[in-house]
Amino acid sequence: MTLTNEEWMKLVWESSKLPDSVSRDFTPIQSFAELLEIFPDAAPAAKRAARLRIKQLTEAMSGLSDLREVWSSIINKEDFRKQAGLIEYSNKQIEEKRDKIEKELKQCYFQLEYIRNLGKLTS
Repeated sequence: MTLTNEEWMKLVWESSKLPDSVSRDFTPIQSFAELLEIFPDAAPAAKRAARLRIKQLTEAMSGLSDLREVWSSIINKEDFRKQAGLIEYSNKQIEEKRDKIEKELKQCYFQLEYIRNLGKLTS
């Protein structure tokens, strides 16, 4: 069974997220490695999906600098007494977004590395 990029991304996403109403004790969550064991033919699709996601996340990371510039131009128009609080708030928001992007990038790079090493182990 071969999976498309979209099917693979959906499968990985659904396995990594649980609804708030479901207890983790009763719902098995498959790891990336377990999913590849279940669907061994999906490795190329998983590789493509990880590369695509890395590209999207890299673009999002570069978009944060644009966001910072836009917020700075807006903040500079405000009263100087409000600027310090607004700058602190915008920096906090951008840092939180950057941390989330970096975390997901690390996960995607790990998945790519795992797939590469999987090929070496089976050879």
